[in-house]
Amino acid sequence: MYRPPGVLLSVVSVDALLLYEGGHDAGRLLGFTRQSEVSAALETLSSAITHNPLWQTMPHAVLAARPDPYPVLAVFGVLSPRDLNHLRELAGQLERAIQSFRYIDYAAAEQAVRRLALRLIERFGSEQIARFRFTAIPRGGLIVLAMLAYALDLSAEQIVGPGSVDSGRTLVVVDDCALSGLRFQQFLSRETCSDVVFCPLFANADLCRIIEQRESRVWACIAAEAMPDRAPDFQGADYRRWHQHWTEVMGSNGYWVGQLDYLAFAWSEPQSKIWNSGTAEVDTGWNVVPMSLCLNRRPVVSPDAAGDSCGSPAPRPRFQLLPHSGGFLRPAPRVLWAELDQAVAVARMPDAESAAVPCFQLAGSAADMWRAVLQSRTRDQACASLLRQYDADPAVLRQDFDLFVSELQKTGILSDR
Repeated sequence: MYRPPGVLLSVVSVDALLLYEGGHDAGRLLGFTRQSEVSAALETLSSAITHNPLWQTMPHAVLAARPDPYPVLAVFGVLSPRDLNHLRELAGQLERAIQSFRYIDYAAAEQAVRRLALRLIERFGSEQIARFRFTAIPRGGLIVLAMLAYALDLSAEQIVGPGSVDSGRTLVVVDDCALSGLRFQQFLSRETCSDVVFCPLFANADLCRIIEQRESRVWACIAAEAMPDRAPDFQGADYRRWHQHWTEVMGSNGYWVGQLDYLAFAWSEPQSKIWNSGTAEVDTGWNVVPMSLCLNRRPVVSPDAAGDSCGSPAPRPRFQLLPHSGGFLRPAPRVLWAELDQAVAVARMPDAESAAVPCFQLAGSAADMWRAVLQSRTRDQACASLLRQYDADPAVLRQDFDLFVSELQKTGILSDR
C-alpha cells in the first residue's frame, strides 16, 4: 500500500560518526591498503575493522563507505558512550596509520636484522658476541632472533630460553619493536641474569637511553633503527595534555610516552591501547592494517572458533559500499547513508573525524524514493520504478516525489550533478 513519504524526522537513537575522510588525494589510502581502486581500498579497510573483537561488541553498528567524489568511511548505529569512545579512538588511529604507515615485510626485516648485527659487532666485537647468549620476547622477537642467529652465525648453544643463563654470561634480549618498553620491562622483571643487552629492531632513541639509565642490569639498548617521536605532529595543539595524560596512566609501567610511525610487520601489527574514560582503564585497541599484510590477522584457526566442532561461521561483517549515483541528482559530497532495518539512515557528516551526528530516517515510500533517486538517470525513470512497486495514482506519486526531492535539496542532502 502506498503512503506519502511524509516529513523527515531526526532519529536521536541512531548516530553516524565519521571515521575517515581521504580528501581528493586518495594516494595514501591506496598505498596503505595496497589496492589500485578506491572502492577496493575502502572495502579492504572496512574488512580490517570488522574483524576486530571490539567491533563484535557493537552488534547494531554498520560501516558505510562512499568512494566518490572522494573516499569517506563512517559508522552508523545505536552507539553507547563506550562505543563512541572506542570509535573516536579508531578515527584517530586510522588517520595516523594511513598518514605514516611503515610496513616491514620479510625482506625489509632481513635488512634491518643485518643492520642490527653490524651494530652489535661494532659495539662488542665478534669474539665477545661468541660468548653471549641470546633469547627473544615472544612472539615477534622469535622471528627476529631466528634471522639474527643466521646473520651472526650463532651456535645452537647460544640460543636459550629465559632464566637459563649462567652467572657471568651476558644475555641479549631481542624483540621486533619497543614502543613504550613495557614488554621488555615485564620480561626483565622475570629474568635473573645480571648482564643484559636489549635489542629491539625498531625503537625510539630516547626510549633506549632511558632504559640504559634506569635499569642497572642493562649494559646497552641497541636498535637497528632509531625511529623519531611523531606524537607532537599527530597530537598537534593537544600534545601537552595528551602526553601528561598518558604519563599519568602509565605510571611505572613502561619507560617512554610517544608515538612512532604506524609500524606493522609481515607477521603482526603491534597491539594498540586506548583509554576507556567510562571505566578509567586502558582497553585493548584496534587493529587496522589490512589482513593480507599481517600473518596474525589471518590465523589458520580462528580463536573464536577454537573448540567449536561444528565450525560455525564467523559473524557476517556489517559493511555497505555505497553505490555511485549517476542520475539527475546525487547526494551532496559529505552525505553518507546506510540501510538499517528496512529503512535508510542519512547523515551529513561534520568537517572533523570522530564527531557524531544524528541521522535522518527514511522509511517506507521515502526509503524507496531515495533508492530510486540513486538508481535512476531521470525523474521519469525514478517515478516509473516507484510505480512498479506501488499501486498509486501516477500524478499523485509524481507530486509526492517532487516534494520529497525538493525537501532534500533544500536541506543540502541532495545536489544537482
